[in-house]
Amino acid sequence: MKRILIAAIAASSMATSAFAYTDASETMVNAVAEILDSLEIDSVNVEDLSDTQIASIYIAGTSSSDQSEKEKEVRSFLTDKQLEQEADAGPTLETGVDIDGGSATMMEMVQNLLDENDIDADVSTLTDAQIAGIYIAGTSSGEEGRQKDRIEAILK
Repeated sequence: MKRILIAAIAASSMATSAFAYTDASETMVNAVAEILDSLEIDSVNVEDLSDTQIASIYIAGTSSSDQSEKEKEVRSFLTDKQLEQEADAGPTLETGVDIDGGSATMMEMVQNLLDENDIDADVSTLTDAQIAGIYIAGTSSGEEGRQKDRIEAILK
């Protein structure tokens, strides 16, 4: 099941990687920067990642998997172009990223997913892990019929 979710996340992250993230929480963005740094993926600028990539890397990087499995999963969420830059560039990641809202922000999308599935929860009370998980559950293709069950499992 985990591998299926990872494959769905990877596919959706490649499709949306042209757009920088909108409003992932500062703690989530900083955690992703630290994850990339700890895996020595130094050239990837966290500000250039999509919401899907931010959420996916956060989930993979905070999992209980061993370090080599985490690195494999995290690298699967990055585009070839992002990884090619790694060989030529020096460290570029920064913490304390300013977060600008957009028209279809991660937080709005998660709240909409909660509302659409008749789940009485306020996105502002959720943890970063719950927000990332719900965002991925709502934006991954292939399991629309199980979306509510997946979201409810994340909230438990």
